[in-house]
Amino acid sequence: MAPRQATSSPEQQDRKFSCATTSSTLNAAAKTAAAESELPSIYIEALGHLLQDDIPPLATLPDADVITIAKEILQNIYTKEWSEAGQWAAEEAKLYKLGGSAADVSMAMGKLVMGSALIDYLRTFVEAIEYKLGVEGVKEPELLTKKRNVGDDVVYGPIIVSPTLPGNTFEVWTTPSDNMESEEEKDTEESTNELGKVAVVLGAGNQSMLTIIDVLDNVLRHRRPVI
Repeated sequence: MAPRQATSSPEQQDRKFSCATTSSTLNAAAKTAAAESELPSIYIEALGHLLQDDIPPLATLPDADVITIAKEILQNIYTKEWSEAGQWAAEEAKLYKLGGSAADVSMAMGKLVMGSALIDYLRTFVEAIEYKLGVEGVKEPELLTKKRNVGDDVVYGPIIVSPTLPGNTFEVWTTPSDNMESEEEKDTEESTNELGKVAVVLGAGNQSMLTIIDVLDNVLRHRRPVI
């Protein structure tokens, strides 16, 4: 079947124009708020860069550009600088009201869990998108190689959650649909639907890594700015 040519209705064009106008208004307000705030200068510089008018909306970035971003983040994770940023591990131990050796163990484990979770997420994300794009030499994701039918459902897995969590596995259960769109049409529609949307991620949960994984998932996979 030939690829369907994406078209925009007058209503969609009006909505895009409205989004662009709203974006410009929000950018101006954010710049003013940043200038009047007491944020560290490095944060204000970062906000100024992100709010430049010539930067394309996140939802419009192609897969190749998103892969580049993910790889750069992954390379930064391999350094040790992030593990001491803002003394977050020590502050977390204080939040748990830990002291002495208990605090030392908490800080060490926190850094291990955070680093391994970030590396696992980014590595598998890059591999999945490269496989989708047909990059030479990229193997089929392990999850897709373990496929079975259970009644009307298609089940993928189980596979190991992480090398740091031996014995823990997960699987994905899916229900096929007779009128499913092609992957190309689905991806195009999802990307269009994300234009103008933002995500709010709360700093909550019983694991520190949950927040940053939610942020990365929204930015890289859904391509939504995160507040």
